[in-house]
Amino acid sequence: MNRTLAVTAVIAAINVITAGCGSSDDGALTTSNTMAQTDVEANGAETDDASASIRITGEVAYADGSEQTAESTLTVTLADTSLHDVAYVVIGEMTIDLVAGGQLPVAFELDADTSGVEEQGMFSLFASVNAPNGDLLWTNDTDYAIDITQTDVDFGTLTLVAAVG
Repeated sequence: MNRTLAVTAVIAAINVITAGCGSSDDGALTTSNTMAQTDVEANGAETDDASASIRITGEVAYADGSEQTAESTLTVTLADTSLHDVAYVVIGEMTIDLVAGGQLPVAFELDADTSGVEEQGMFSLFASVNAPNGDLLWTNDTDYAIDITQTDVDFGTLTLVAAVG
């Protein structure tokens, strides 16, 4: 199978399939979770296959314990970081809308389809907080490796630092 075709199919599937979740009791958080649900066979045809998936749970916190000062968006991403000379390939991603005055840590649950992914690759968990205009406010500065052969991963705390710039 052509690796480029497989990667393209996985990216397309991730961009197409999006599931939304409701808000919390106080309306403070709104989440959406993207999970690709297709596999690419050797001949390039797509088929449904939910048998290979991973659920990563944990929480995101600011390193200095800061309070959320403005409306922003938290994004948690699982990516294939095996290739160092190209942009990473997103395996799964979720977003949480944060409100001013909210307190981190914020719990997350990321579901991702791993059926079309080479298991021997390198996979990392990233998080970032962006302002409504897209400016990066917070990000992780540590590589958080994930074993995608697991089906459930309790990650613990993913710590963010203030973005420089």
